[in-house]
Amino acid sequence: GYMAGVAVNENAVLRLAELYGELDGAIAYQYATHFCEVNRTLTGAQFDELMSLRNLDDFPCSGAYLYSDNIDMPEIENTDFLFGP
Repeated sequence: GYMAGVAVNENAVLRLAELYGELDGAIAYQYATHFCEVNRTLTGAQFDELMSLRNLDDFPCSGAYLYSDNIDMPEIENTDFLFGP
């Protein structure tokens, strides 16, 4: 609505933003907790193999991706108006 110049229920937007923050925090906690649990089960060889994946200099990441497909960089409009005066 904001972008179309239509009146928006600001309280509803703020409630949804708060809920999003709570859910985002909860999923981040779950990822961290379970990755930690998996890490504890790795053998030395598995851990070394995993660490070798950190620096993939032979696989540069440039441009934009849609899932794993390289796509043309999309045109991104100026979003400064979203961040207040």
